[in-house]
Amino acid sequence: MSANAVERLVEAKIVTAIAAAVAPLQVFDFWTAAAAGTEKQRPLSYIDVCVMPRVGVAHNSDAVTLRSFVNIVCAVADDATGAKLPTAFEAVNGVIGAWDSDDDAAAASLDVDGAFRCDAVMFTDGGDCGFDSAAQVWFATIMLEVKGYVLRT
Repeated sequence: MSANAVERLVEAKIVTAIAAAVAPLQVFDFWTAAAAGTEKQRPLSYIDVCVMPRVGVAHNSDAVTLRSFVNIVCAVADDATGAKLPTAFEAVNGVIGAWDSDDDAAAASLDVDGAFRCDAVMFTDGGDCGFDSAAQVWFATIMLEVKGYVLRT
């Protein structure tokens, strides 16, 4: 595996873990393109995951921090009572919380053979939540950091 693809590969693992916890809401990632002949779009209610470009921990070190976010979006048109948002939020918090409290669980879920070793996951920045009146959606954003090492082969 390429060490250059760490963001995309770790993001895919986060998507897989969250998707298993939040069905039937669909979970989308930033780095993967839509299938040929289709347009990359979102339904009314969905979850987005994005692993931002890595931050080096020290000069000439393979230690990195992958700052990431999970954005839960629930449209009024699709969820008039607002029941989907807290349910999805609690499920996502459960997944990330399990990683935050257990480094071995984080490594088991987020290690990428030959490309990345996950050492820790932490909630960060407090995220954001609210209502976007223009889009008519409720949203909750959870910020996290994945810390580990890029593996050079």
